[in-house]
Amino acid sequence: MDLRRAYVFRLYPDIKRQKEINERLLLAQQLYNIILEKSNQNMKRIKLQYKQVDFKQIYERSNKRKQRFS
Repeated sequence: MDLRRAYVFRLYPDIKRQKEINERLLLAQQLYNIILEKSNQNMKRIKLQYKQVDFKQIYERSNKRKQRFS
C-alpha cells in the first residue's frame, strides 16, 4: 500500500519580505496579462485572415488532394 504524506508549511515573512513577495506577484500578474493580450490579438488576426480566404478554393484543393491519394 502506497502511503503519501503531505506537509504544510506556514510562512510568516517580515514586512520587507512581504513587500518583495507582493512585487513579484504583481510582476507575474502583469506579465500574464500582457501575454494573454498578445495571444488574443493573434487569434483575432488569424480569424480575420480566415474570413478573407475563399473557402470554396480550400474545399476544391482538399478534394484534389483526396483524389490524388485515392
